[in-house]
Amino acid sequence: MSPPLPLPSKGALRALRSLAFGTSCAIGIIVEDRRRRISTLHTAVANKKKLKASRQYHKKSLGGLASQLDEAVVVGGHIQWHEREEGKPGEHRDAEPTHHSASDDTALRNDNTEDSFQEAHTPSPPPTRLLSLPPPPPSPQPITQDIPFATIRRVPISNPNPSERHILIHQPTESSESNISTTLRESHEALVHSIEELLASQKQESLDQAVSIFMSNSPAINSSPLCGRWLEISIRLSNECQTSDRWEDASRILTTIIRFGPMTEARYFAYNPSPIIEFHLRRQHPDTPCSKESLNSACTLFLLDLEEKLAGCGTHMERVGRLLLLEAIAAHRGKLMQYIYFRLLGWVEDTEAYVRWAIHTFFQYNDHKSVIKIFLLHYSHMQSPPEFFNETMDCVLGSFEALKGLKAISLLEAFAGMECPEGKLRTRWIMRVLRVDWTRHEDMSKTIELFEKAVSLGLLEKVAHPQGIYLALVELAAQAGDQDTANSFAKKVVRDHPDTRHDVALKLVVLKAQTGDWDAVLQTFRQARRDEMAEPTGYVPAFIVILQVFADSHSALETHDFAMQFIQETGSDFHPFMVTLVANKYGEARDINGFIGWLELCGRKGFALDAGFCNSVLHNCLTTWQVSFRDLQLIHSKLKAINPNCSDEVTQRILSQSAHRDGKAFKTLKGVRPRSIIVSKSAYSGRSTDNRDIYEAMNQELMGCRPAKALMIYKQAISFGMPFCSHCFRLAVLAALRGKNSSAGASSALSMIQDAHAKGYDTGPAVSTFVKCQIDSFAGSPEEIVMHMRNLVNSLESSHIAVTPAVLTHMAEVCVKIKHHEKAIVLCNLARNRSGSSHLCFSRQSFKALASAYSQLLDIQEMKSLIHDLSKSRFLADKVLLSHLKSIRRTVKKGDTSDRRSAMLEEITRGIEQITEARAELHTQSNQISQEALRIVGDAVADLQKRDVERQSSEFLAQHMAVG
Repeated sequence: MSPPLPLPSKGALRALRSLAFGTSCAIGIIVEDRRRRISTLHTAVANKKKLKASRQYHKKSLGGLASQLDEAVVVGGHIQWHEREEGKPGEHRDAEPTHHSASDDTALRNDNTEDSFQEAHTPSPPPTRLLSLPPPPPSPQPITQDIPFATIRRVPISNPNPSERHILIHQPTESSESNISTTLRESHEALVHSIEELLASQKQESLDQAVSIFMSNSPAINSSPLCGRWLEISIRLSNECQTSDRWEDASRILTTIIRFGPMTEARYFAYNPSPIIEFHLRRQHPDTPCSKESLNSACTLFLLDLEEKLAGCGTHMERVGRLLLLEAIAAHRGKLMQYIYFRLLGWVEDTEAYVRWAIHTFFQYNDHKSVIKIFLLHYSHMQSPPEFFNETMDCVLGSFEALKGLKAISLLEAFAGMECPEGKLRTRWIMRVLRVDWTRHEDMSKTIELFEKAVSLGLLEKVAHPQGIYLALVELAAQAGDQDTANSFAKKVVRDHPDTRHDVALKLVVLKAQTGDWDAVLQTFRQARRDEMAEPTGYVPAFIVILQVFADSHSALETHDFAMQFIQETGSDFHPFMVTLVANKYGEARDINGFIGWLELCGRKGFALDAGFCNSVLHNCLTTWQVSFRDLQLIHSKLKAINPNCSDEVTQRILSQSAHRDGKAFKTLKGVRPRSIIVSKSAYSGRSTDNRDIYEAMNQELMGCRPAKALMIYKQAISFGMPFCSHCFRLAVLAALRGKNSSAGASSALSMIQDAHAKGYDTGPAVSTFVKCQIDSFAGSPEEIVMHMRNLVNSLESSHIAVTPAVLTHMAEVCVKIKHHEKAIVLCNLARNRSGSSHLCFSRQSFKALASAYSQLLDIQEMKSLIHDLSKSRFLADKVLLSHLKSIRRTVKKGDTSDRRSAMLEEITRGIEQITEARAELHTQSNQISQEALRIVGDAVADLQKRDVERQSSEFLAQHMAVG
């Protein structure tokens, strides 16, 4: 048996008491010691209750039970533990004393989801009361602080026998509790007086001591009778910290008080929380959002539990509430946005202005569900000023379209109950609802049901032009090919509104276009008089719908001729959509000459080829049609010849990106940067905030095999104040991966991605680069490669980072190479679901991986379905896919002859024939386009020469007449 711990003497206790209460800064030390001792007492009492409730002890006597209990002797206010010999059967080990410590972190410090944020705001049970030593009797000769602790005697205590031990455990309970209550009150009063004295002092160190005492003793005060006085002293202490610009201390004080439980609004506003919250929401750069920890701290102070709310007392919180809502939106914290919105809704003075502002803000940040929810709950029941009403409703309808017709009936019911400032609803709002519903279901019967619902709600009486709704139904029915429904609505609207007959004719012309009667289509446009239409602005847009139908089944040259025929016969101008549609057809056919000829024709006819349009054309050539740098440079030179002002800084960036993509095609001498890349010298040292210059500088360093320099440029630019750029961040991740130490570079790149994603930045391009580089650089067995890819995906998804379809298809290609064909098929299907495509040919990589996997597995049905999907995709005439099909056909031929292999060869051959025919058709169209372009240029030259001859003849005649 180990010797018992000695008890301190009375003189030692007096010395400790004098030392503790002699100086205010030592109060925290003695309270912490009391907390530790009383926690041990609570552990002993809890152990006694557990053992008494256990069944295995019920058969033994009270004396035997006492001998098995953990030995805790209460002498006065002290606790002494007596250890027993171990190894005896039926005995238990001594319970370790539990130590309780208060944490100053916020409830949302480690919050990764909004659900944990809710848990952080649920009231927690009050902390355990801290028991303290009873005050010793007064000494005639007080001991000062100078007495060393070595002189304090400790008197050992003898080990009591079991019966005495049992008496000591049970007898002092009531007296101890009364002594503890009295001691707690006295010590707490001393703490309050000590803080008040420190606050009365004007010294800075006094405020430090007051904050320290408050933070170290607050957990024990929550259940104290002096809790009210403690709250009052906390308000004063918080205000003193704010006056001294000690915002961290003020935040810690308010956070500690919030943990006590719900408080009234009056007490909450007494802490003046608005500047504290603004302190957490400060930004290092205007374009950089605040950190996640700061946002969580601000939300803890803003979204606390309140009771006894008072009307009109929180108007001063509107500014900081709006700022907090913007930060939550920027961080994509969905549930926090809702909590903040509804909390601030009860504090603002002008509710309508606040709700309107919230709708515009959520719409700007593409949170369309919140827009519809706020509109249905609040805005539809309010009266809005006329100057803001239509603009707000446009946001609501825009969100409705973005959600693809979600809650259409609820929206119509809200329209029916609204009080419009102008007295009438806009007709186009109902028309947009019907069009979106048709796009969602592509079922005319459901759209008609929605229209009948609008009629039953009386919406047709609330709009100014109900004929517009019927015209929209005629257009939708015609596009759906439902001729009976279209003619039915057409007859009704012409009968009720005769001035719409030309509009109805243009809506029904789609039915003629679907049958291929193009002469009748043009005849309808010739007969329709624009000045007699109810909506004259719908004349050219109606033809654009027809042109789209025509382009789906005709070549680029035929689409070109059809558009020119319409323009010449109707006298219409070139519409931007019309120009873009024909240009896209030329781009899909890879016909550069026809493409340039079309744009030159549009420029001569008066269409403005400005810098914005030209940049859009060049960007499509670079990204969509994968035009080489030399061809892109040729297109740019032709566009510049048409309009010298069509080039700007963005044009140079597009050319630069094309040059970097082609690699050696744009390589220059060592140390000499290409002239088309205009980058300031400050960007190469990272002393620039222009993300375009930083991107080009990093790209140059990576092309020159200097990844460390590229990463240094990015880090210096960020520290210099450059806002976050996803493209620059992708290059930074690539530079980290290309470092000398591959393992350290991979961990550093992953940390960069996780930190950026936690701050709410767009990390999609960087994630794709990271995963592809990690997979391509890994060497191992097929099973190890699959495990490596799985670990990569798990490491990203554990941080809630989504993996893009391009990454999944790349992983599928890797699985094909290591002969894991089933996994490749699963990855391609997953990529299709994430991309939202209706077929598997949504990308070249997906088609190549699936074609290889199906050919190796000899899956005839799936290969047939894949070839069928190819005919519906935009890669029907793709040269890369043609080459790949020929390659896998050679591979299949090398195997043993069988019926399944022969059937697979037939399907592959059928796909090759489809692509070959499509490419031959495109080649024929290209030749025709070239000939047509030469004819147009020849006619233009002949007209120019003819005009010159006529001008010279007229000048000669004028001179002759003047001489005569």
